[in-house]
Amino acid sequence: MDSKIFDRSEDEIFSEPEKYKKYGDSCLKGKKYQDALIHYETALEKLKMIFSKHSDCLVKNFSKATQLINT
Repeated sequence: MDSKIFDRSEDEIFSEPEKYKKYGDSCLKGKKYQDALIHYETALEKLKMIFSKHSDCLVKNFSKATQLINT
């Protein structure tokens, strides 16, 4: 488990999947397909972590959960 996760704000944690998705989009535009795949997979792993470890916060903030899913 990432011990640094507790040192970061919820906004930082919740923005990570979008950050990696944008990296992936950039790589895809540059035809760096392997790099894009790595960033997209990382984004999905970050989402998985958020929904497994921060579900209580997401239940309280339904709009944040919806935003993450739509991303």
